[in-house]
Amino acid sequence: MRLHPALRALSVVVLTACAGPIGSVPVDEDPTPRITKSFTGQPYSFRHINGYRFNRSPSNGTKAAGGTIAGTVCGTDIQYEVKYEGDRVRVSGFVNNDQGVNLIIREANSIRRIQGVLGNLAVDVLIADGVLAGAVGRCRYELHTNDDAPDVFVESFKANGFVIKLRINGRHELEELPAADQAALVPLMLRCATSKMFENLGQQPPDLGFGGAASAQPPKTINFGPQIGITCG
Repeated sequence: MRLHPALRALSVVVLTACAGPIGSVPVDEDPTPRITKSFTGQPYSFRHINGYRFNRSPSNGTKAAGGTIAGTVCGTDIQYEVKYEGDRVRVSGFVNNDQGVNLIIREANSIRRIQGVLGNLAVDVLIADGVLAGAVGRCRYELHTNDDAPDVFVESFKANGFVIKLRINGRHELEELPAADQAALVPLMLRCATSKMFENLGQQPPDLGFGGAASAQPPKTINFGPQIGITCG
């Protein structure tokens, strides 16, 4: 989906306007002030403006504006608005200023589920205890941690005749992220891992990671266009 230049400009204005000061929200009958927090990792850097201080279940019943998220993840510019909708948190906006995004995150039995669309990619991903599993576009994932490396998600893929081990560090950092920021980040990180895998066939792709010092990847590392020739696992 490519927007007319005027609509792209309007989207930036709307999200920027939403980033202005907004009031506190009652949580357990106590006013909870808003904060702005920066998040970095490999390869991302973004800010959540006017978010909450707490990291609670996205399905805890809160209904309120949740601020805005803006920055870069794996060479992709993100501009999102966050809304708490009672039993879910919605993250919507644009990637690269021209691809629409509409994601929701819910929680049940300590398992968080992200569903929706990221550009032209369908998203359905679970975040559980030591597990990242689901699909982004045509690619399916089932990354696990283990006793030898409890902070590292790992999965072995077979791609074009090569067996490759994908690694995403930072399980603890991921679990500490607020739900909205998990929804904004996780599908892009999974897609980034796939893109780097295809760039490095025949050798191990670089490790990615939640948290730590910021690093970057070039623009258009992630393809939001037709997925011709991409197969996974």
